[in-house]
Amino acid sequence: MGRVSFTVRSLFRRRRRREADVPEPRPEEPAPPRTDRLTGLPGPAALEEEIRDELARSERGGYPLSLAAIDLDGFTRLNEERGRQAGDRLLKRVAAAWRSELRGGDIVVRYADDEFLVVLPNCTPANARSLVDRLVRALPPGQTCSAGVAHRRAGDTVARLLSRARKALDDAKRAGRAQVVAR
Repeated sequence: MGRVSFTVRSLFRRRRRREADVPEPRPEEPAPPRTDRLTGLPGPAALEEEIRDELARSERGGYPLSLAAIDLDGFTRLNEERGRQAGDRLLKRVAAAWRSELRGGDIVVRYADDEFLVVLPNCTPANARSLVDRLVRALPPGQTCSAGVAHRRAGDTVARLLSRARKALDDAKRAGRAQVVAR
């Protein structure tokens, strides 16, 4: 009996040592929310799927697709000078105004703090420019934005289309802000 007891104790010790070497499983990180809580707009988690789906539809149907990247000018300064609540109020107003200006199938996404992406299916370059100009006019008085617009090219990927829109946005900012640049 003594030998059996010794063997059982040693097995338990070895098992405890092995378990100590194995890290506890971590709970999975929750998926980022698909909707931005502040504005009610789709958030970045929904973005890639939305663009990928529209890009595929555009390729299959042979219709145009545009993507606008829009950044609110002076947003950081507004937050610093008037407080985060003022920035939050501006974001809510902009989201509501832009929703009312967009066509039924258009999708506006809050991409980052003060950056939005607008997916414009079946929208030619000229129509995309006109629509972005409408969004600019819908901003609260005194608020400006910079925008970059890219248009689907044959064989585009989500990354390429997004990169061109972001580069056009960077060009608009370098040109002095309150600009719309199309690529």
